[in-house]
Amino acid sequence: MLNNYFKKWENQQNSISDNEYDQLSDTIHDVYEIYKDFFTPLDIKRIGKSEWGDSIYIGKKYYIIQSICSYSFTPTLDKKKIILNSLERYKSDSLKYLKELSHYLKDTTCFTVWNYREDNIRFYSEMTITNFRPKLDFLEAVPLYYDSKYHISIANFISVKKNKFRINRSKRDDNTDEIKTKWAFINQAIYIYPEHWGDYWEINTCPYVKTIVFDYDRTTAIVFFSLFYQGGQALYKKINGKWTFIKSELTLIQ
Repeated sequence: MLNNYFKKWENQQNSISDNEYDQLSDTIHDVYEIYKDFFTPLDIKRIGKSEWGDSIYIGKKYYIIQSICSYSFTPTLDKKKIILNSLERYKSDSLKYLKELSHYLKDTTCFTVWNYREDNIRFYSEMTITNFRPKLDFLEAVPLYYDSKYHISIANFISVKKNKFRINRSKRDDNTDEIKTKWAFINQAIYIYPEHWGDYWEINTCPYVKTIVFDYDRTTAIVFFSLFYQGGQALYKKINGKWTFIKSELTLIQ
């Protein structure tokens, strides 16, 4: 029954066709290209040290791929300009401002992706690609594109709406063993995990791209992403016409 359930999901959808892809704008092509390079469930350490380790998706039959992906633009992702913007808050303290300014502008190699955090970048015209279906046939598992009806049916099966569930609960409920059994049953095929407060189950396979921000020249991009209960930024540069991963950092945790 479990195999049939996921096979039915697989048979009801397809990745984007070559003809559909060719009709998309260059910017959306960039989004697809970056996502395909960034989405590496079996190499999570590439984007940061996850608190859950690097082997969580090994052996899974399916990956659940987000069905929407947002992108936006900012005037510049130039290091020095971002530094100047981020230091505006210190202008009332002239000594601290000059010290920080000297520190960063003297050697911008100390500039990390942390400095690209959302409150330092003014990005505009955020748009969302709906029916996002990247072709990911190079993956070790079969990609399934997120579908709310399957998400709801899985949640109902585990009955999480009625019973909040935490991975490390100090208070034991009568139904904890049943929930754990059902969770393990589903996780034979995919990996799902409880939302931080235990209100619902997260079924999208990590890392999850929240938005991709391009500079106006579309030569630099920042990927804002979540990884289980953590989040971070990844830096991409377009080199010789190809989007190239530069570095990534985990910068927050719930």
